[in-house]
Amino acid sequence: MEVTTKQKFTTKDMLETSLLIALVFIATKFINIRLPISINGGLVHLGTAMLFISAIVFGSKKGALSGAIGMSLFDFIYENEYYDQAHFIKEFKKFSGTSPIKFIGENKTIKENIKYSYL
Repeated sequence: MEVTTKQKFTTKDMLETSLLIALVFIATKFINIRLPISINGGLVHLGTAMLFISAIVFGSKKGALSGAIGMSLFDFIYENEYYDQAHFIKEFKKFSGTSPIKFIGENKTIKENIKYSYL
């Protein structure tokens, strides 16, 4: 029988991962070339390079987290055309009827808290 120990995710690990997420997002958002090849256009960016660098230097776990969260954040912002935090909060209030902080505190699902019925 093999005994395994559980590794802790320390504050240092959390800080490094957060910085890597920010670097992947910034490399994707600001260092890119838009290609006019389709209706929505294409996008060539350096976020993938930053993802590979972070995975090689800091390990696969932090690299995977930074890539998944950083690029997902970019996709969410890029596709919904959010320009800053205030713009997102305004849209969130219009959609859900409450601020993000109050929404988190109420522990309700989006379906329970939705202001408009789209279905």
